[in-house]
Amino acid sequence: YDLGRRARLSLGALLFDCIKAAQPELIEERAGASAKGSWKASVIYWTDDFLDDVSRLHAVAAVAQPVRRPMLVPPRPWKRGSDGKIKGGYYLLEQKVYRTDWQPHRFDPSDEALEGLNIIQSTPWRVCDPVFQFLKRNPLCAPQYPRSKPKKMKKEQWDALDQETKINVQQQFSDDLAQFTSNTSKAMTFERQMLQACELDGKVFWQPHAFDFRGRLYPSNQMLTSQGDHVARGLIQFANGKRVGADGIRALKLQVANTFGWDKELLDVRVANVDDIIDEIMELPYCDDIANKLIACADEPMAFYAAAWELSKCLSSPNPDSFVSHTPVAVDGVTNGLQLLSLLSKDKVGAEKTNCTAAPARNDLYMEVADAVKEIMQRLREDPETDDETLQVIEAWWPKMQDNKKARQVTKRPLMTTSYGVTKEGIREQLVADRLVDDLVVPDCFKSLPPKRARHKLASYMRDWIVEGRVSAVSQSVIIMDYLKATAKILAENDFPLSWVTPDGCEIAQKYVVLKDKNVRTFDNWMRRLRTRTDKLSPSKNAGAAAPNVVHSLDASMLRMTAVELSKIGISDMAFVHDSYAVHCCHLDQLNYVLRQVAVDIFKGNWLNDSFYESLVWLVDDVVTLPPPPSQGSLDVETEIPNALYFFS
Repeated sequence: YDLGRRARLSLGALLFDCIKAAQPELIEERAGASAKGSWKASVIYWTDDFLDDVSRLHAVAAVAQPVRRPMLVPPRPWKRGSDGKIKGGYYLLEQKVYRTDWQPHRFDPSDEALEGLNIIQSTPWRVCDPVFQFLKRNPLCAPQYPRSKPKKMKKEQWDALDQETKINVQQQFSDDLAQFTSNTSKAMTFERQMLQACELDGKVFWQPHAFDFRGRLYPSNQMLTSQGDHVARGLIQFANGKRVGADGIRALKLQVANTFGWDKELLDVRVANVDDIIDEIMELPYCDDIANKLIACADEPMAFYAAAWELSKCLSSPNPDSFVSHTPVAVDGVTNGLQLLSLLSKDKVGAEKTNCTAAPARNDLYMEVADAVKEIMQRLREDPETDDETLQVIEAWWPKMQDNKKARQVTKRPLMTTSYGVTKEGIREQLVADRLVDDLVVPDCFKSLPPKRARHKLASYMRDWIVEGRVSAVSQSVIIMDYLKATAKILAENDFPLSWVTPDGCEIAQKYVVLKDKNVRTFDNWMRRLRTRTDKLSPSKNAGAAAPNVVHSLDASMLRMTAVELSKIGISDMAFVHDSYAVHCCHLDQLNYVLRQVAVDIFKGNWLNDSFYESLVWLVDDVVTLPPPPSQGSLDVETEIPNALYFFS
């Protein structure tokens, strides 16, 4: 029987009341005031002792009876039935072809998109036994449960502190608790990954996939997926093996280099760096001390171990070219969102900075902006009119920005999310949330502030310098984003959804509606809040989401179209994640060629005008006047992209 949302809320509230009466030690109820202070709302939390008890049981249960797990038979191909409904994936579990959560977005996949989805999910997998055995021998190299949980001071100790000390102690407790929560989550995930690997070891399995409403592909199973962390990706490999062939050894070396952390270097430099440590790599399968030494320096430790182990076995075999490889070898886009926006606008400057041209050098936009930030800081340092507060903030950031690796970390996420419409406030929050401000020495001008506020002040200055430093690289991309934002806002204000058709024929309608909280009296005579969805489109939400959703739909189209084209030439094993494409090492050159040809097909014309804009004009039918898309630049996509060595690398 399908209960309504109001009935489910009442039933859940009644169950909580029963738990509270029968086992009061399991839950903690905290009271708080509403925004207007007119009434108090109670928030219910599980107690720490209860969560500690169930955390390990959850790990076992997640493997024994998970909601979604890998399949031991190939997934059902997704097909559109005579009734128009699309079904596929799991055989016994109900699964939708795309997910939307709260919002009533619409996604209608084309037959070509369904073909791409079916190709991706038809790849058979197996557990990578060398990584699995290494992790069993060396569990301490994986995330570990924290030894103790941060505890609050006893009341008498707390009461004896002055106000300033209380603020600092509370902030330190919050920091420690956040770190504890993060480490615990990672350790639980690792535990579940190993339990699932134990069950799947020696078996062939498949990952059923589905779309989100932008058309991006996601595995439906949990834990061991090709879109997981470095442990998950290291623990699984293609079940089908392929001979390395003449060019496969170089491809394997590139995979080793990329997972080690040399993916920002030129291709020849990456191979040379691997050759420099080849003696250690040859010993890696036989000596865990050497393996632990190498993975301690790697960006993706377990993915590196898997690739290095196979490279060692390949080179030590009697005939390396005939060695059978199972490792997915990946090429990744570089600031992919900005790449796509530069191609949409045919912006020569943006295309060169994001490696979409035939230039022989590999540009690192994150490092370029970091260098620009350092120049801004140096200029302000030398300017006699710079105020004292700014100078103190510069000195606080200066040591971190002199370390290129740390400086790149500071600018990476703000640049990566620029194409997704991140706001200035969002950049500041990213810097704080990523804990990039935590280790800075708080300058004297901020020492009177609470620690959290001082961090936000420090992040605000860096935010402004990043925004200034990125201007030359993203100016045309920002114009495209502003156009998409303005169009979506006008449409929503007139009750039209932002709709478009992707290059491979998928129809998408973005519909962010206003959500309202409604007070509901439940069975136990309490007033509870129920969030409900209205029919009114939200102009602000639709405007803010327009650029990221359009960009995501384009990268999803490129992925699906690449999968279809690879399938036509006989390549069937693929591990694709948004802007990262992996195949067998012997197929890397074919992948590089095909994905560039697909990019040319998508961007050689003017998709923004000929498809996106024209379809919206037809939709509104003169009811609304829409702004025309920005004019394109002079980038010759058909010449540059096929010869862009570092477009994906």
